[in-house]
Amino acid sequence: DLIKFYIKKSKKENNKEALMYAYRYAGNFSKFPQNIKYADSALSVGKSSGNKKLLTEAHLNRSVVYMNESLYQKALDDILIANKYSNELKDDYTVNSNKYLIAQNKIYLGLYEDARRELISCVKYFKDNLENSTDLGKNYQMLYIYSLMSYIDTNTKLGKIQENKLQIAEAIAYTKKHQLNQYLPYFISSEGTDAYYEKDYKKAILKFSEAIRLYNDQWPHITEIYYLGLSHWKLNKHSVAIKYFEELDKEYEKSKKLNPEFRSAYELLIKYNDSIGNTDKQLEYINKLMSLDRIYEKNF
Repeated sequence: DLIKFYIKKSKKENNKEALMYAYRYAGNFSKFPQNIKYADSALSVGKSSGNKKLLTEAHLNRSVVYMNESLYQKALDDILIANKYSNELKDDYTVNSNKYLIAQNKIYLGLYEDARRELISCVKYFKDNLENSTDLGKNYQMLYIYSLMSYIDTNTKLGKIQENKLQIAEAIAYTKKHQLNQYLPYFISSEGTDAYYEKDYKKAILKFSEAIRLYNDQWPHITEIYYLGLSHWKLNKHSVAIKYFEELDKEYEKSKKLNPEFRSAYELLIKYNDSIGNTDKQLEYINKLMSLDRIYEKNF
């Protein structure tokens, strides 16, 4: 395929930079464990190049792959190495890319105020440099959008919902103007999350349902499933809510990965099955909740 051709061509031309990016792209389109192998190959090229910038980007790339596989300790090791190199290089793009990844770790750990500080800097930097989006190996536009998504999410977690209204409006306007339709449902989903925390559960259900309809990718989008369940639960539609939580559990069964922010779904599954006397299911969900807590404590 095209990526393998790109790798072969880069090797033939002995172009270390092109080869590192080729392995990075290959990792982005591969599943575990092949994505780890490509990330390792990119790092090997970075080390052999003698170019500290490439080495930094290779560590950043592998940290992203590790985070996607919930290997947070390994991701953090790469992030810290990349952070050291990026500060030595005084390369603002790499520094801010690294800040974004550090913020993702802090969000996972529930350190929202700390993450928000990093993300404010990221949003400003990538927004100010949107015109530079053609630089090799750099994608200011994508990181602007990703940083904005995370910034909005941390605001929600911190109860800064009024501040989010302006940010979400700006994000939706930007994605529509630049025909970035793949990102639009993420911000519609953000509107749903804020509606949920404002206790407008009917609006939340509409927004999450709209986002799910608009997504056009391979991800399961369990955040929307989770909040649809919570919204229906709040409206006392418990049997409907449970269907969403069971769907979330199916995704957990497939991947064996779940963010700790979804743990309350299991608490409600336990409560519901207790109320209908299904002790087998109740015990199953208790065990899963305990497993989630153990993984989180280990990663913390």
